[in-house]
Amino acid sequence: MKKLRVLIVDDSAVYRSQIRQAIEATGEFEVAGVAANGKIAMEKLFQVEADVVTLDLEMPEMDGIATIRAMKDKKLSQRIIVFSAQSLAGAKTTLDALSLGAMDFVPKPIAANGMAIGHQLIGQQLLPILRAIAKPSYVLNEPIAKPATTSIVEPQWKSRSINDMLVQALVIGSSTGGPNALENIFKSIRGHLKVPIFIVQHMPPVFTATLAERLKQISGLDVREAKDNESVVSGRVYVAPGDFHMRIEKDPLRIVLHQGPKRQSVRPACDELFESAAQIYGTGCLAAVLTGMGEDGTAGAIAVKQNNGAVIIQNKESCAVYGMPGAVEKAQAFDRIADLTEISQVLNRLVFRGGALNVS
Repeated sequence: MKKLRVLIVDDSAVYRSQIRQAIEATGEFEVAGVAANGKIAMEKLFQVEADVVTLDLEMPEMDGIATIRAMKDKKLSQRIIVFSAQSLAGAKTTLDALSLGAMDFVPKPIAANGMAIGHQLIGQQLLPILRAIAKPSYVLNEPIAKPATTSIVEPQWKSRSINDMLVQALVIGSSTGGPNALENIFKSIRGHLKVPIFIVQHMPPVFTATLAERLKQISGLDVREAKDNESVVSGRVYVAPGDFHMRIEKDPLRIVLHQGPKRQSVRPACDELFESAAQIYGTGCLAAVLTGMGEDGTAGAIAVKQNNGAVIIQNKESCAVYGMPGAVEKAQAFDRIADLTEISQVLNRLVFRGGALNVS
């Protein structure tokens, strides 16, 4: 079986070595070559067979952004995973890279961590992405497919007509490919928002604040990174901060952030948000599960359905990775499958005609 081949592009010999070690240690993938900047990488892409490019964003001669643009101009199809500095400037550049077509990003380990720890940290974040590319059905922490069952279990909840909903809150969950999907959705949202929107995007600290600011600029809405114990206000968009779960609680209606155990290996987790929203908003809770690895969002989608809310999931064709929506589909905890254009249209219609909150 052909192994996924990776071209490593980074101006640091230390990082090139750490990424190579992380990739080769598994035996699952091959290193197609290395390049010290984007100019060399563009030459190599026509000389070697590569399926994926790991791309540093800060390089001399040709940086990561210029390299992505050059790859697009040459119509090269390799998946791109960018390596980002853990800083405000790095977060902004990373979102630019994702907007231009990079699939996902890995925050660079701090140099002081040393070679061994740096190798481990890179492996923990990079390898699941490579596995998702090599095997689109890959589910985080469960790379082996489950055996097929002979009987179909009927769901315990009724399907809802989303178009007839009176939405009181919208909750959105996403991971790999999510920033770009969210940008596409928020570009279409216009008018006076009548309900609160809550977003969990799997991202580390700093990056989530930058994402919130970007969505604010795109939509003109009041988008912000959520703060602990702040009141929930209709018409406001809350993004869960990196490394914090976000829940909604009432009496009074507010946001609660906490650093409880990771769920599905992530924090923030969509499940944490969805379950709390389902309890509070009931039939007025609309959940959207977008592109991403793993199964986060499935338990939350089930909770939304058990409380007679509605769930829409992104279709496989428009996903970077059909892990999260695919898991919800397998659980039959959804009411509609749609591409990003249709999801945008549905949300744009529903969130501006929202109903009065009733949390009794």
